[in-house]
Amino acid sequence: MSRKPGAPKRERGAVLVEFVLVLPILLIFLFAVIEFSWAFSQHLDIRHGAREGLRIAQVNHNPFAETGSNQTLTMSYEVCGRMSRASGRAVSFEFETTKGTGDIVVVTVHAPVQQITGFFGPSVENISLKSELHGRLERPASFDANGGILEVLCP
Repeated sequence: MSRKPGAPKRERGAVLVEFVLVLPILLIFLFAVIEFSWAFSQHLDIRHGAREGLRIAQVNHNPFAETGSNQTLTMSYEVCGRMSRASGRAVSFEFETTKGTGDIVVVTVHAPVQQITGFFGPSVENISLKSELHGRLERPASFDANGGILEVLCP
């Protein structure tokens, strides 16, 4: 690489120094975009799980003719199976009133944010994603929430 005519010799390493000064900032932006995209993907997955869980609860999903807590566990595992990354997610069902047709059921899915690069370490570890949906039962519920709430951790 040749110098411009008349440029002093001491400017030969200026480009390298500028690159070294700018590189950390560029890397922080790059890793921030990657982590934010990954967290947003996890958020969408949790919202999808909550929507699926609400629909399962509204129609009283009961493939094995179970009732009570066993049916609730089956429904929770069905929700876990419909999420892309179910590991570490928690699914809960709650009744606001009774369990008859037209009554309100609340489905909540939550999980801690998982990092993909680990670049931001402890600053992201305490962030939790949560999606809570309320809907009316289309059929009387035969599942139970053990005193109002049953939370199941996905395997």
